[in-house]
Amino acid sequence: MLYNDRKMLKWQGFFLSEHNEALALSNEKGPVEEQQSLDVISKRLEASWFNKTPVNIQQNIMINGSYQSAMSGIVMGYHSTVVYLLDEETNGYCSVPLAEIRHVTLTTEKKWYE
Repeated sequence: MLYNDRKMLKWQGFFLSEHNEALALSNEKGPVEEQQSLDVISKRLEASWFNKTPVNIQQNIMINGSYQSAMSGIVMGYHSTVVYLLDEETNGYCSVPLAEIRHVTLTTEKKWYE
């Protein structure tokens, strides 16, 4: 009788500690901020754009009963109803529809040595 090898099926329950830590961090949710008016959101995004200061943006998108954690970046521009952010961590661009923004907070710039 030959052994029936299931290939990768036998590894499905195997996770490294680094994988578990990354999964735990991705499941963390930030605090729920109050819904801001479009006027307040626009003024804070404009301040970030002019001064090149970072902002935290919480979107009005719920996943599994809670809001997504805040995105951080610098506003690099806009087009009609879309705001473009330069993500501080990945140094890449992302777009956020203006209608999906719940709360905007201006933050201080992080220093490289912090």
